[in-house]
Amino acid sequence: MLIALDDVSKQYPNGTEALRDIDLRIDAGEFVFIVGSSGAGKSTLNRLLIREELPSSGSVVIDGHIDSATEGLGIFVHLRELEPGDPVLTQSASGDVHSYRVTGRRQYAKAALPAGAVFSQDVQERLVLITCGGYFDANAGGYADNVVVFAEPDASSS
Repeated sequence: MLIALDDVSKQYPNGTEALRDIDLRIDAGEFVFIVGSSGAGKSTLNRLLIREELPSSGSVVIDGHIDSATEGLGIFVHLRELEPGDPVLTQSASGDVHSYRVTGRRQYAKAALPAGAVFSQDVQERLVLITCGGYFDANAGGYADNVVVFAEPDASSS
């Protein structure tokens, strides 16, 4: 998985509900078309995916590598170092920066990743970052665990 939206909704300040309870998974290497009738929420969904818009509720999950045998260090190589209160910044395609604060970091055995905690459906907007961690099993060619960081919008940067 590369990007996931879990139970994401978007309501504009004027009360217009553009999206409700959207679930979407886009895996690395997938090519995705978003189609629908006028007013169905395609543009809003696209703006959410490139971070031009922020959801009103739900989890935005981003999965990235810690490292790779062919590519070297990955984008999330320092994810396991984040602590509650640390800032996390995301940048939209147009350059807008969105600020979050880490609320928790957990490490789970890959076989025991709690979907309910990671992909919670009853949360306000939050960002969930996932990468590999723990012991590297050279025979299996991968890490034994997942590192998961939870972050919420930083109210002090609004």
